[in-house]
Amino acid sequence: MDTSLPTAPALHAMTRAVHDEGGAPGVTATVFAKDLEIIAGFATGTGTPTPLFALASTFYAAALAQGHADDDTACVHAVPRGLAGG
Repeated sequence: MDTSLPTAPALHAMTRAVHDEGGAPGVTATVFAKDLEIIAGFATGTGTPTPLFALASTFYAAALAQGHADDDTACVHAVPRGLAGG
């Protein structure tokens, strides 16, 4: 399927700019994790279920655990590979 997100030209361009060519991160995984905590707190406080947010948040937590704290949030694409031992 060549029209899916993993094959999107914009995603690959951003990944190359940030990771392959040493570009500065736009928003680091650490900063984004703080934003996710604020959102999660708001959702919990209002009793709003956020199942997709909760699932996506686990990938950003894994990115931090894999050592991507100072990388751009695009580093999340590497999480599945890291979880698989690659």
